[in-house]
Amino acid sequence: MTEKNPCEMNGPVELEMRVWIINDEKEQAGQVILPLGVFKYVNPETIANALKKFEETGFTGPLEGFRLMTKKECWSAMMQQRYGVESRLEAHDEWDDYCDNSTNKAYH
Repeated sequence: MTEKNPCEMNGPVELEMRVWIINDEKEQAGQVILPLGVFKYVNPETIANALKKFEETGFTGPLEGFRLMTKKECWSAMMQQRYGVESRLEAHDEWDDYCDNSTNKAYH
């Protein structure tokens, strides 16, 4: 049995995740940057857990009243921010599950 190295370092990386948020009442939108780790590669479960934890505990203080954007809202905001165009996504609002093909485990 191999012991897990507590100082394991996979590569010269620091990973972050940008999360799109919106406040309907204040009509404000933006992004929050969540840290995912330093020198470690992450997997889909790590990403899903970080997003879930933020959704459950992150909307306090200056972020009170905000929520995660829906698929349509996020698409529109991204298109406006990156390309300066109004664009609507003709799809349902819910995010699609991600399926890790190597484990057949789904993440939402």
